[in-house]
Amino acid sequence: HRECKIHNTVAAKTDKEDVTGIAFNLEGDLLGVTSRVTSKDSTSNQQYQYGKVQLYHRSNYHWYLKYELRYDGNAGSSPAVISTIKFSEEDPCQIMVALDRRGQEAALEWRGYTFRWESSTVQYRSNQSLTSSSVLAMAIDGKKLNFTPLDKAMIPPPMCASSLELPAPVVGIASRPCFHNEVAGK
Repeated sequence: HRECKIHNTVAAKTDKEDVTGIAFNLEGDLLGVTSRVTSKDSTSNQQYQYGKVQLYHRSNYHWYLKYELRYDGNAGSSPAVISTIKFSEEDPCQIMVALDRRGQEAALEWRGYTFRWESSTVQYRSNQSLTSSSVLAMAIDGKKLNFTPLDKAMIPPPMCASSLELPAPVVGIASRPCFHNEVAGK
């Protein structure tokens, strides 16, 4: 019951992805998966490689893809492959990533990240009634955003009432509650 399905989130169908390593935090509820992606530059038609780290969190006997770090050069720096990742021994939510920027003088670069997420629900009002409200539970799992209105279905995760598949991995959700003097949808 604790299998982890590795999500394929490459940008193009022609990209090739190879898993290069895994690491668990001390509590065993976070899994870091590193991979090397071989892609083709759309302008020069040259092949290049970049690294990717996917962070999975275990809850209710399911591994959810919660966050993805890509070092593909789109953020203004050159592409980098991942040499290694290591979770902190003091903080189970902290991870160190060693990047290898090929062809540059400073070949190895260390980056530290701290990830925290908490379960939450959103209360919302129905358009039909000003007095009734519901609670919406949402969960991120890679490219999927799973929804369950708790007044309509008590479905335990990882199942859900409905889901929305997006073109790239979801990295966060922001919501604004409906205030008591507002009507939803107006």
